[in-house]
Amino acid sequence: MSSTSTPPPPSPAESKTPDFTERNMISLKLILIGILGLSLLIPALMVRGLIEERRARRGEVVREISDKWGGDQIILGPMLRVVCTLSRVDDENKPYTVTRTLTTLPDTYSVDGQLQTEVRKRGIFEAVLYSSEVNVNGTLRIPAIPFGNEPMETIVRVEAYLLMGIQDLKGIRSSVTGEFADQKIELQAGPGTIQEARRLQAPVELPDTGELLSFSIRLELNGSGGLYFSPVGKTTEIHLHSDWNAPSFDGAFLPQSSEVDGEGFQAHWKVLSYNRSFPQTWINQEANLDDSRFGVRLVIPADIYQQTHRTAKYAIIFILFTFSGFFLAEVISCSRVHPMQYLMIGSGLVVFYLLLLSLAEHLGFGLSFLLASGATILLLGWYAGQIMQLARFGLGVSLILSLMYAYLYILLQSSDHALLLGSLAVFAVLGITMFVTRKIDWYQIQYRTP
Repeated sequence: MSSTSTPPPPSPAESKTPDFTERNMISLKLILIGILGLSLLIPALMVRGLIEERRARRGEVVREISDKWGGDQIILGPMLRVVCTLSRVDDENKPYTVTRTLTTLPDTYSVDGQLQTEVRKRGIFEAVLYSSEVNVNGTLRIPAIPFGNEPMETIVRVEAYLLMGIQDLKGIRSSVTGEFADQKIELQAGPGTIQEARRLQAPVELPDTGELLSFSIRLELNGSGGLYFSPVGKTTEIHLHSDWNAPSFDGAFLPQSSEVDGEGFQAHWKVLSYNRSFPQTWINQEANLDDSRFGVRLVIPADIYQQTHRTAKYAIIFILFTFSGFFLAEVISCSRVHPMQYLMIGSGLVVFYLLLLSLAEHLGFGLSFLLASGATILLLGWYAGQIMQLARFGLGVSLILSLMYAYLYILLQSSDHALLLGSLAVFAVLGITMFVTRKIDWYQIQYRTP
């Protein structure tokens, strides 16, 4: 009689059914890592806010310096204004007077300007100041006065003024003198403004109507930031020369020709009356000269706040890539990285931007980027080796971070191709990740017991 052996009962460990946490360990870990990554955007946004605050502080310092030297300068004119006082009678045959003004602009308008620059510092902040010598020349035709032709209307008095507008009179270094129709003139500050620029005026004698007269005015003008003009002539030509090698040509018109090198720049504009939005003459109400202004702004090259702000925009990508790398290392090595360790790693990535900003204010952007990224790479590489208990893993993390920061610096230097280079980088990282994880059985991953 044969006996059958019964199999031993399964051990408790073999019969235990995995609970929900064990079955969904990978998904839960990914969700937790995502939450940590998003939470790190809060300090990253705070760093970006600090960058804007420091930029605003720099702007305040520049304005304080400009208030004592001269700010952005706008030169309007000259233009001829004729003020007529007319005598009239009303329906009851009682006399009264009215005033009418006629404004006419030059036929030809030419400016030759030379700007000498210097950089002033207050603390760690810089402002670009300039001293300019501007010679204004042109011709102007005396208009026929369209007043006094109506019945019961006679001209009582006619006054003529040559007007100019200067944005900031604090920048005028000497008397504004010149000639008009062989008359020596000196322009003085007058009442009111011209298109929000302070008004200078000089009384002139009017020759015969229709006569074409020449004028010339010399300005010695301090300013900061930029120098702008309005194309008041039927033909306007502006020539500017400067020793500043980082100009930004700004406004309604770009120069017809310009040359920028290490010694400075020179630029030439030519604008016709057809190109602008205001007439050659007008009566009473002011024409709008604002929309046609143009000129040059003297910018500080390599604005550290702009570059640091652009760098901080890539914080989410760095956090995502770095967390993804550590998660894959967990999966491949069956090790565990605690969420607190992820938080430490992400904090190191965020502190990089704070370190970059503080160093850049003293050392410039390029050297600061090298020092801040180098310190971050060393710190995170050492920490990665310690938590994974594998020195070569730390070296691998350092190498990958070095490539990422080097690629980021290239992106910042080639702003025209930043989107293309960034898209290629993201695609390459995705492809590498898919290749490395192609044989992983995500349902059978077991973490190593510490």
